[in-house]
Amino acid sequence: MPDSRVNLDSQTATLVSVLVPAFNHQEYIECCLDSIAESSYTPLEILVIDDGSTDETYVRACNWMEKNAHRVTRVVVSRQRNQGISRTLTELIALARGEYVAFLGSDDALEPDGIALRVSALHGHPEWLAVFGDCSVIDECNRGGSTDESN
Repeated sequence: MPDSRVNLDSQTATLVSVLVPAFNHQEYIECCLDSIAESSYTPLEILVIDDGSTDETYVRACNWMEKNAHRVTRVVVSRQRNQGISRTLTELIALARGEYVAFLGSDDALEPDGIALRVSALHGHPEWLAVFGDCSVIDECNRGGSTDESN
């Protein structure tokens, strides 16, 4: 199996912006952000907008940023009154500096090679406009679950 890492000089590697719309996911947000920072691909920026959460999502994201900002190229965490997912994604896209963007729900975790595989696919197929990845569904205790509703 070929190596999934994108081996580009750090001076020429393509910045990827990982956009995280967040709403009432205090149980998941740190795992979500850790999964991005642990990515095999660099450079990355993490952009989080808390969309009016009523729990500790914003506080936990800020605490994570203070402790972990050095792990990625750039981290921005902000909050707004509830606007809904469409407006929040529009705001996140406006903040992005990367050539590519990846969306990640604040209750999801990125696979370690997820960004590297996507960037490699896009570099290998410049005619493609987008690449989508799969995800693993987990609960608040980080236990995997099935997306098959018949289980």
